[in-house]
Amino acid sequence: RVGIGTSTPSWLLNPYSATEPQLALSAGAGIAQWTFRNAGGNFYLGTTTVAGTATSSVSGLSILTSSGNVGIGTDNPSAKLQVRGGDVLIDSGETLQFDTTNPSFWSLGKSGNILQAYVQPLAGAQFRVVNSSSGNVMLSVGSDTGVVGISTTTPSGTNQLTVASSTAPQLSLSAGAGLAQWA
Repeated sequence: RVGIGTSTPSWLLNPYSATEPQLALSAGAGIAQWTFRNAGGNFYLGTTTVAGTATSSVSGLSILTSSGNVGIGTDNPSAKLQVRGGDVLIDSGETLQFDTTNPSFWSLGKSGNILQAYVQPLAGAQFRVVNSSSGNVMLSVGSDTGVVGISTTTPSGTNQLTVASSTAPQLSLSAGAGLAQWA
């Protein structure tokens, strides 16, 4: 067993440091390195400058063993996957799926310039657009009926469109600015 920074190695190769990356991969002079670190049982992967100093205090990839959370661009991910400081790209024709073990799973996908929500129909399942500040439902669509509700979570099964409001007209038809409208 070989220990680097420790006199009691536990593994065939056991680099140890409490304050620095334990392992760095380099492709030669003049090129930044990849660094690996185990801190408190959490795995961190980052990069360095060409000179070998850390480029930032945030790791490129973090895996927390206590929660199983994975972070990209964050050292302390608060969800199973958290991406900070960038976008998540899903290629056209691919989908983002939610709970495929549930009989009523949902997925989001893109076809050309159209974002589509897919659902495995199940009685009572709904697609909802919710105001993130107030929690109010702005739009709901029954997955098994196709019935649309605006400002209601219970669109009527006998109507294709249900609009709920106690303070304003439920439906307004207009042909444009400056023209009379039906309300």
